[in-house]
Amino acid sequence: MSAVTGLQVITNLYSSEIQFTNTESSGNNRNIGSEDTQTVGNAWIPWCDSADQFSAHHMQIQSNNLILYIWQSGPNIHCSSDGWSANAPNIQGNSNISQSVAWILDTNGQLTQTSYS
Repeated sequence: MSAVTGLQVITNLYSSEIQFTNTESSGNNRNIGSEDTQTVGNAWIPWCDSADQFSAHHMQIQSNNLILYIWQSGPNIHCSSDGWSANAPNIQGNSNISQSVAWILDTNGQLTQTSYS
């Protein structure tokens, strides 16, 4: 493990409320309504380098017909709807680590990461 990436804000443009869960820190968990933006308390994106680590080291965005798993490994942030995979795609947008970031969940359920300042 090396650099920490801090998630600051989530904007939900999806058609329904989402539940944000950080498996490493329940203090970051939030229910975020559609068309709402919430801070999540400098939530460090969990490091996860193997399937064995996954259950306790990821973030999750869930709605009635959507689930996304997010974690940090190597030089990138990964996002998958299937859980952990060594070949999971990088999060859309800026997938770099070691910075403060914001996430935007769009109307199609796609998650994008941007730098937060």
